[in-house]
Amino acid sequence: MSDSDKRWVLIVPVDQLYLTEAVDREFRVDRVRFVDRDKLPYVRKKLGLGVRVSELKKHPWSKELFERSPAFAIVRGSGTQEEVEQQCLGLVREELILLSLSQLGYSRRKQIGPVVPAGEVSHASMHYLLARSQDMTGRLKWQRTAPLAPMDLDGRWKDYQDDGFFTKLLKILRRETKVRGDWRKELRRASVMVGESVSSNDPFKSFLWNIVALEMLLTKDEKGQMLDILPKRVGALLDWSDYWEADNYHERLENAYKKRNALLHQGKRDEVTNQDLAFTDHILFNVLTNLVSNPKLFSSKDAFVEFSEKVEAQRTLGVERPRVRPRGLMFSRSVKPDF
Repeated sequence: MSDSDKRWVLIVPVDQLYLTEAVDREFRVDRVRFVDRDKLPYVRKKLGLGVRVSELKKHPWSKELFERSPAFAIVRGSGTQEEVEQQCLGLVREELILLSLSQLGYSRRKQIGPVVPAGEVSHASMHYLLARSQDMTGRLKWQRTAPLAPMDLDGRWKDYQDDGFFTKLLKILRRETKVRGDWRKELRRASVMVGESVSSNDPFKSFLWNIVALEMLLTKDEKGQMLDILPKRVGALLDWSDYWEADNYHERLENAYKKRNALLHQGKRDEVTNQDLAFTDHILFNVLTNLVSNPKLFSSKDAFVEFSEKVEAQRTLGVERPRVRPRGLMFSRSVKPDF
């Protein structure tokens, strides 16, 4: 088999994703490029499609594929067909999750639905009968169980991402902004977890994934009480804000971690509230923004841990505003903690 026979391109229709002129009707996360259906024929050579889209549509098996969805995920790979299929489908799913991460702070959770390959998730709804047991008279009811809102990559979305953390994060993942390789991989893994949290309709999974992502980003395999370590690490980035003391952030983080333990180890679901989930969204938004906005200072996890230890040491000495903090740190209420 020649080398050219080992190169493949995977084309996956994506529902509920609309790419506008604000992003030139295409958007690359990292390895995967998302393209508007109507633009696909004009960029097919760049994407590695060796045959015109109009020719592909002549085949009955592919005509529906190219007309069913507003956007397509395109990714290329090399190797055997089976290897490329498994690897590239995994990349498409993972980078759709990363794209969902851009909704953190941008949309309310009740407005966010999963953006997935066409047909992978049906429109979530349920039908049921509520009736009196004596005579079974009642009502047939219908209820949507997950949002149906599309993701529009329009001018408002682009401006928000450029001002926030998402565009900066992608530059790190694409290697356009330099950080340590292991830190880049850690950022990607944690971002996928938060993206799954954002697009999930299960509040307990979302809460747990949020806490796990914070642990991944801010802690190492350290001996000690995570109940004490995690709030201090978050505080190294955020406790200069007046909101930190006024709204008891340290205590709320401790409580969130206790609820994480109760949920994970004892299955106590009733203790986790919507306010807890909103609070961890709020913390993650600010943590991610500060980490990716200061890549020279936080070029690795070791660099962040060293920074947080210096902040803690200066606190111990009674320094009210530790000098090791850069002026560029920010604290946003755009994702409100919902007290």
